[in-house]
Amino acid sequence: MNDLITFALAAWTVTYGLTLSSLFERFRGWIGIGYDFDDQGNAIDRWGNNALAQLINCPTCTGFWACILVLILRILAGRVAVEFLAMVGILSLIGRWWTSQQEKWWL
Repeated sequence: MNDLITFALAAWTVTYGLTLSSLFERFRGWIGIGYDFDDQGNAIDRWGNNALAQLINCPTCTGFWACILVLILRILAGRVAVEFLAMVGILSLIGRWWTSQQEKWWL
């Protein structure tokens, strides 16, 4: 069970990074992911203009390939590499939870 959780968190790290993280925002734009905006300039919809962009734009699709990547990483680089990604995944989830619980004083 621990291995399953570790692999899931590692795959989450890769999936979140590619599909949603601001760290890969430039990459997503470069491969063809764009946004539609409302009148206030807020992004309301996201789209991809080619097959790779559509794949990366879909967290479920990216998650499938991320699982395969994590399995390959485990074989080639060992347990430590997967555990490192899992730790980053835990920190990502805690950070997202923490910021969602904060009082929004600017609203």
